[in-house]
Amino acid sequence: MMGKSEVPLDQVFRFEGFTLDAGRRELRRGAATVDLRPKCLDVLTCLLRRAGQVVTKNELMEQVWPDVVVTDESLTRCVSDIRQALGDAGQAIIKTVPRRGYVLVSVVVSETPMPAEWAAAVEPTRPAHLPTTSIAKPVGQRASHWSLGALGVAGALVLVIAGYSAARFVGAPSATGAPSLSIVVLPLVNLGGDREQDYFAEGLTEDLSTDLSRIPQSLVIARSSAQAYKGQPVDARRIGRELGVRYLLEGSVQRLGDQVRLNLRLIDAESARELWADRIDGSRTDLAALQTSVTGVIARTLHLQLAEAEAQHALRVRPVNPDARDLAWQAWSALEQRTLESVATARQLLQRAVAMDATSAFAWSLLSETYTTDLLMRWLSRRDGATRDAWLSQARMAADRANAIDPNNLYALGAMGAVLQVSGEPERALAMLSRQVEVNRNYAPAWHKISYTQATLGRPEEAIRAGDEALRLSPRDGRLYSFLVVTAAAHLYAGRDREALVWARRSIDARSDFSISHAWAAAAAANLNEMDTAKKEIGEFQRLQPDYTVENFRREGQSRNPDFLRQRERFYAGLRRAGLPE
Repeated sequence: MMGKSEVPLDQVFRFEGFTLDAGRRELRRGAATVDLRPKCLDVLTCLLRRAGQVVTKNELMEQVWPDVVVTDESLTRCVSDIRQALGDAGQAIIKTVPRRGYVLVSVVVSETPMPAEWAAAVEPTRPAHLPTTSIAKPVGQRASHWSLGALGVAGALVLVIAGYSAARFVGAPSATGAPSLSIVVLPLVNLGGDREQDYFAEGLTEDLSTDLSRIPQSLVIARSSAQAYKGQPVDARRIGRELGVRYLLEGSVQRLGDQVRLNLRLIDAESARELWADRIDGSRTDLAALQTSVTGVIARTLHLQLAEAEAQHALRVRPVNPDARDLAWQAWSALEQRTLESVATARQLLQRAVAMDATSAFAWSLLSETYTTDLLMRWLSRRDGATRDAWLSQARMAADRANAIDPNNLYALGAMGAVLQVSGEPERALAMLSRQVEVNRNYAPAWHKISYTQATLGRPEEAIRAGDEALRLSPRDGRLYSFLVVTAAAHLYAGRDREALVWARRSIDARSDFSISHAWAAAAAANLNEMDTAKKEIGEFQRLQPDYTVENFRREGQSRNPDFLRQRERFYAGLRRAGLPE
């Protein structure tokens, strides 16, 4: 027994290839039993029950040794034995939170026998291949409000979708053409009224979108495209048509100190019918478990194959320290704005975040991105003390740290891919970005970076195809200007100057102060002998980048690929004809 523990005797936990059967008091890896002392099993069970949350030393002592006076050494030895049994010498599964306790950071699926009344409720629409014997265990049967731990949002979505439309997820596209498993998480409304807390709602929206994207054969619209609907009334049918999705998840978040309240609704976009709605209360320390459970429990209950490489590492992308997490989210929100000032602000916030929690792959990845963004936006001359070598060194150091913490982390892979891009190593960049797509095929920024990299490898057609995929996944992206200009460059490299000019103008329409779009428009227009347009666009480029020359472009050293270098000469020739100094 576990004293005050509330673990059901028949509960089973699955994580990192292990199975802990609480009823049999047995830990297995595959078919093999793993030896572990009884008290160690009790400690591990406590941590599994609250995966993603910090469990304090006092809580563990009360649960495992309720009527015995023991020292901290007993708990420390138990945790050491557990790590040895799990092969967790690097604390990749159980992390120590200094002066507080421990947190189990793996994705955990828990099962208990399905109550008969639940099985009866799901049975009428359950496809034959779905499991009937077990489901993820919720906190209670159908309470009006749930906590953020255990089942959380995921369980609610599973019960509704399994009972209402599980067959549709694995069936043919709908009458409107939306894929079977297609969803957009609309921007969560910040009910606190404090605009400085908007980053918190944006971060939750991003995390829920990313987690749902891990289900293969799914189409999950990027948060940056969903952001276009912020502040608008929810017209489910219109949004479904415009984004090509079958389901909408929308709601609000309210934060009062460390307490968080989520109100969420799942809507069928074809009928505009509400499938499920509920309120979820909890604390900031519960958020990681909530977000990760959304994908894991949906996938398991619907018998879909989850992308394990990413799912097993889902919690590690997020800081354990909730204050460091807040700083990272604030920085992420600032970085999304892509202005000179916002990127500098993001860098300062991230330097503070990694000082508070050096184990956050997310924060290190974003810190790396602040340096590569300066390079790609050609802002070095506007940063005190900045040099190309210094910024590349800082970017690579931060990306290395992120990948050392979690080599399968979505953001870490993207950060290193960007570093390799700006370092002129496109082959290695493409390999890294291909891994990022393997982790999450729905991640639009990865496809955009692949598009850019393919262009620097002298493969314009492949670049265009990857760019099209980025646009499909995020048609209203906040960085649409960047997606569009890479496609413009690919068309120019392929000798299609008219198409290049059209795409460059679309990029300018999306963001007029993005200097490089004007350069591509000028080069394409000059190659078409449309000199009035060429001179106008090169004048705008020089207004935004007064010191840039053709030679500056050459020095960027994006690639040594001979096909690319040959194609790139068309760009330089157009710039010279438009009037950019050599």
